[in-house]
Amino acid sequence: MKDLNTCFFKGNICSDFIEKKFTNKTSGKDFRYIDFNIANNAGKNSSGEALVNFINIRAYNSVADFIQKYFKKGNSVLITGTFKQDRWVDENGNKKQRSFFIVISIQHAGYTKKELEEYASLKESNENSEVVNSLNESINELDQVGELSLFGEESDNFIEG
Repeated sequence: MKDLNTCFFKGNICSDFIEKKFTNKTSGKDFRYIDFNIANNAGKNSSGEALVNFINIRAYNSVADFIQKYFKKGNSVLITGTFKQDRWVDENGNKKQRSFFIVISIQHAGYTKKELEEYASLKESNENSEVVNSLNESINELDQVGELSLFGEESDNFIEG
C-alpha cells in the first residue's frame, strides 16, 4: 500500500513555463511536460524580512495544456500535487537529485491588483472591446469554477502584488 503523498500549495507563478518532450523507453509513448516555479509566502523571520519558498512544479500532457492556456507568470494559484524526487548519477559519477511536485489540480487563487486595474481601465475606456470581451469570458469561466468577487473590499480573492 502506498503512503499518503498529497501536498497543497498557494503561491504566485514566478517563472516562465519550460516545455520538454520525451518518449517513454518502455512503452514508446510520447509525453510532454512543463516545469515552472511558484513563490510561496512563508511569513517573516524575526527581523521582519519576508520568507519565501520557491517551489518546483511539473505538469504533464493535458494538465500542462490547461495551465499554458489559462495561467501565466504572476497569477496566484492553488495547487494540489504529489511529491516526486528524481535521482541519477551524472557523467562524472556524482549522485544528483531534484525534487518537485506534480500537479494533480490547479485553480486561480484570485487576481492581482495590477490585473484588476488593467481590467477596470479597459472596461472604462471601452476602446479594446475584443480584449474586454475576452477578459469577461475568462472571468466567467473562472466564476464557474469557484466563487470570485472581483471588486469587493472584503474579497478573499484580491491579492496585493
